[in-house]
Formats: sequence, structure tokens, C-alpha cells
Amino acid sequence: MEGSLKYNGKVVENNTFVMPNEDVVIQAQFENLDEKLLAEAKEAALKKLDEVDLSGLTEEQQALADDLLTQTRTEISNATSVDYIDIVLSQFDDAMDWIRAWVCAGDHFLDVKKDSWYHESVDILFNIDVMAGVSGNVFGVYDSLTRAQMVSILYRLEGRPSVEGLTHPFTDVPAGSYYEKAVIWAYNQGIIYGTSDTVFDPYGTISRMQLATILYRNEGSISVEEDYLSAYPDHAEVSKYARDAMNWAVAYKLIYGVAKDDSTTLLAPRQDTSRVQAAAIICRYLTPAENG
Repeated sequence: MEGSLKYNGKVVENNTFVMPNEDVVIQAQFENLDEKLLAEAKEAALKKLDEVDLSGLTEEQQALADDLLTQTRTEISNATSVDYIDIVLSQFDDAMDWIRAWVCAGDHFLDVKKDSWYHESVDILFNIDVMAGVSGNVFGVYDSLTRAQMVSILYRLEGRPSVEGLTHPFTDVPAGSYYEKAVIWAYNQGIIYGTSDTVFDPYGTISRMQLATILYRNEGSISVEEDYLSAYPDHAEVSKYARDAMNWAVAYKLIYGVAKDDSTTLLAPRQDTSRVQAAAIICRYLTPAENG
């Protein structure tokens, strides 16, 4: 706390005075030091944000930086402690480093068009190191997603957890392959199984209902009571094992129908999932819409 002392309405200099030969009324007035420090910290932090160098950013990087600055200013304005402001600024610095390193997928991959419906999803998953290309500068936009690719995506999303001491029963998963640890992790988590007791089939494709089932298991098999599948004319094509998963995926807007030329919209549950469809679904999975 800091403040001043008064006697008989006069401010005491240096908080000392000579006792006069008369009655004295002493009044202490204090200012909350914590509030003052917090206000000063907010002012300094907001000034730092105003002075951030945004030169040299691409259009995409600029948009990301603008969103980050808006969110960070709000966090600082609503902060209730100096320590929290320090944490917010540290996180801001880390996020700006990430934004400056952001690579546009449309620039990196020859087959990713910047004006395509899937560009943003590929952008995000590529930059957070969840999906890579099928070769150095080819994403494989309309290639079918494979089982090995799918488990690798989930494994990366989970932060590549240790699989030390764990095993798998599959004879077609080579030691040291890019997907070996992912298969070990997913199998032991009960997220994905083999096509038989000893065959994983890493290069087999993933159908839309299989993808929904894998994500459903990874999310903890959340039950959805309302039936969202019957609105689609091909809902009977959803296998029994996948109905709860597909219903959940449609309810939470992870999977939409496939529009046909005759204006009908189908679930297409048995259709192979393309890599860009997978990218879009997984991005929705990371930020799911409300049920219904």
C-alpha cells in the first residue's frame, strides 16, 4: 500500500510532522498498490502489442496476426493480475513465432489451390505438423486416405505419446516404418484394429464411416440419442458397427452429405475418404460445432 498522511486537512511531507501544541486530527489515505501496478502492467502490455513489427508477413500471416492481436488485447484488458499478463505476453510471443513460420499450403504444394474449399484445412494441419504431403511438394489432394496415414494423423494430434513397452500383433507393420509407433499407440488405445488378428493392412483405404468410427472411439464414444442418419436416403448403407459413430459425426457437423447431380444429398458411408476430405473432417473435429 502507498498513500499520504494528513492532519487538520494538511498533507504531511515525508510522513513526518512536529506535534503542534493543539488538538490534532490524523487521517490516513491509502491507494491500493496492487491495482496501480496492474493498471501500469496493462498499459505497458498494450503498448507492446501496438509496437509489434508485422512487416514482411504474407496475407495469410497478417490475418492470423490480426486475430491473435485482437484476442491478446482482450485477455490483457480482462486480466486480474500482473503474473497473468506476463503469461499472456509469453504465449503471444510464442504464437507470433509460429505465425512468422507459417507456410501457405497453396505455395508449398503444387496440387493445393488457394481458392479451394479445402485450402484452409490443409493449411492448418500442414502447419501444425499433423498432415504432410505424399511427396515433397505434392499433397495428394484426391488420393484416398490410407489406414497408416489415418493412425499417423491421430498419433500426431495426441502429441506422439511414448509407446515404450507396448507391442502390436501385426505382421505387415515393418519395424521403423513411419507409422509403426502410431499403429502401436492406436491399437493399444482401442482406437483402430486390424483387418484380421495379424494383418493391419496399412495401405488399405479408409471409408467415410470408418473414419467416423475411428474419431468416435478417440473421442470416447459419446452417445447421441437423436437420429441424424434417417434424413439421408442411403442411411441403410451404414454398417451396424458404425451407426453410432456416423450419427455422432453428423450430429456434431464433422461429416456432411455428398451432393449429387440430381440434387440429392447422400451420406456415402462406404465411399473412400479423400485426403482433403479427411483434412476438413479432422479440422472440424478439432473445433466441433454444437450438437444439432
